[in-house]
Amino acid sequence: MAMRSKDAPAYVVEDDDDPEPGLGARIRSARQLRNFSQVALARAMRVDQGLLWKWEHGKRTPRLAKLIAISRILDVRLDWLALALGPMTRPRTRT
Repeated sequence: MAMRSKDAPAYVVEDDDDPEPGLGARIRSARQLRNFSQVALARAMRVDQGLLWKWEHGKRTPRLAKLIAISRILDVRLDWLALALGPMTRPRTRT
């Protein structure tokens, strides 16, 4: 069952069967935060929706190039997505 530990930020849902704790949950959290369905994100990345589901559920691990693509499409920091380091997003700068 997916659940959030008391120490995890509210936007991170941890999946008990994820062999790499948190990576799939971070992908899913970022996708949901940006209002992307699995189908929409998979299309944007040109991957099968089933593969994205496997990443989110810890059945497969995305290659670095795919993590970079996810971070760009969803506008989240790569270090947060891959390693859970720092904040999820970059601070907005005024233009």
